[in-house]
Amino acid sequence: MAIELPDDKPLVAPGEAAKPEDSMRLIAQGGTAVTNAVKVTGKEKFEFMVLYCLRLLNQAPKGEICGFYQTDFDDCDEHTMRVIQKLIGRSGFICSDFIDPNTKKYNGFWAWRKKDPAAAAPAPAAGNPPPQSPPQPPKIREF
Repeated sequence: MAIELPDDKPLVAPGEAAKPEDSMRLIAQGGTAVTNAVKVTGKEKFEFMVLYCLRLLNQAPKGEICGFYQTDFDDCDEHTMRVIQKLIGRSGFICSDFIDPNTKKYNGFWAWRKKDPAAAAPAPAAGNPPPQSPPQPPKIREF
């Protein structure tokens, strides 16, 4: 069983995803790694990067992948990018490293919204019951 550290706990309710207006709360609750990254990067710059990621993710249709690269931000280093990736991952999104296949160097991350298991199967339209079984072929009468 994996040990869950306080800095690894989800920051949103299960099945939910953070919105841009949640960015300040996420940063405040992010833990020691986020606090240290804010000190190094600068508060305004770090807040901008988190807000940028959340805005793009919330504009994307569910399931669409967004890419966030170090080159998207001025003077962003790998450590800061990984802290933001972890914060976004704890905010109701799935994240994956983007590593350059040629140089094997970390360049950023991809993120997308987690699929809601309850929304996976759409409800039948009102008045239309769900199909029970395929219709039977008509029986041919013999004369």
